[in-house]
Amino acid sequence: MQRQAKMEKKEDETLHVAMFPWLAMGHLLPFLNISKLLAQKGHKVSFISTPRNIERLPKLPPNLSSSITFVSLPLPPIPNLPPSSESSMDVPYINQQSLKSAFDLLQLPVTEFLRRSSPDWIVYDYTSHWLPPVATELGIKKAFFSLFNASALCFMGPPSYVEKTEEDVTGISDSVRFGYSIGESDAVFVRSCPEFEPEWFVLLRDLYQKPVFPTGFLPPPVSEDHEDDGDATWARIKDLPREELAELALGLEKSKVPFFWALRNEPTRSEPLIPDGFEERVGGRGMVHVGWVPQVKILSHESVGGFLTHCGWNSVVEGLGFGRVPIFLPVLNEQGLNTRLLRGKGIGVEIPRNERDGTFCSDSVADSVRLAMIDDAGELKRTKAKMMKGLFGNRDENILYVDELIDYMKSKGSSHVG
Repeated sequence: MQRQAKMEKKEDETLHVAMFPWLAMGHLLPFLNISKLLAQKGHKVSFISTPRNIERLPKLPPNLSSSITFVSLPLPPIPNLPPSSESSMDVPYINQQSLKSAFDLLQLPVTEFLRRSSPDWIVYDYTSHWLPPVATELGIKKAFFSLFNASALCFMGPPSYVEKTEEDVTGISDSVRFGYSIGESDAVFVRSCPEFEPEWFVLLRDLYQKPVFPTGFLPPPVSEDHEDDGDATWARIKDLPREELAELALGLEKSKVPFFWALRNEPTRSEPLIPDGFEERVGGRGMVHVGWVPQVKILSHESVGGFLTHCGWNSVVEGLGFGRVPIFLPVLNEQGLNTRLLRGKGIGVEIPRNERDGTFCSDSVADSVRLAMIDDAGELKRTKAKMMKGLFGNRDENILYVDELIDYMKSKGSSHVG
């Protein structure tokens, strides 16, 4: 009887979980998606971010609005950062460190909120290297939520190997942020699953020597298609020099394949985004749009067969969640690692680059697009991508993984009983 009473008490426990993502829509939305899954299970979530970012988030379903509370903390002003810049989408790539410096100034208001609200857990992002000691001092359990897959995390190595230099030229380096965020956590949650990368989850647990839990892929619902930022499915103009942009355009033209090309508007860019006469030459087959588009809704359309991506993990999840063939053009960060992981599993086509200078030509773009979309030699690629839909787009699997997370979090203690 006593054992049964304890089990019933555990089932009744209501967790209070604070969420604190990095200031990028590509991070805010997965954090919100896992928040919704927690709320669906009857738990309370405090979602911490800045006013403008909270305004950009999709509205909560009525049945979850009482379980998820948005905690709006103004971003402290710093030099060289316009007052309205609260997300990575508001700041040029070369100025991202300024945004991270402002983010670090949230330490005091976040600490005050945690002290006042006393959640059971705080789930945080890689930028919050200063948060684990704060949570420890307040008696709050802490989990690092990685929006990078297990193989990318393994490549970084164990947290103890991270160089312990507090600052580089522009401020605290990302490697230091990762090292402290992972190393001082109680558990690590990973936006992936062992069914996709089993060997990497085994290695990651060996490297970290702490609990590592998959969350599943958390595919975004089509109904919640909101403006993205640093990890758009479509090629990001800010990352491509004018010459490469021209080669990309000519490659699409030469491929003879129907396409939709969304270009991010860059107000500070003086030269034309695409070559003269390009739109006229591809008229009736290709469409060019400058500005934001509902990319998840576009990817979900049955007429779409493939997508050109820099291979950020968000892009991969979105595209493979609908069974579309990825065409890889990695540029920075972990994009090359993701490309190698996927190519190693026979997924997608990579646009070849010159090994000496990293350039690519229009012919290689055209050949890669045709291979992914129409050539007989690419049939296996198309079949493989369709198979991935059952894995990357499986929302039921996500719920099972979150159930395991909840059981673990409850096992570490809850101060709230419903």
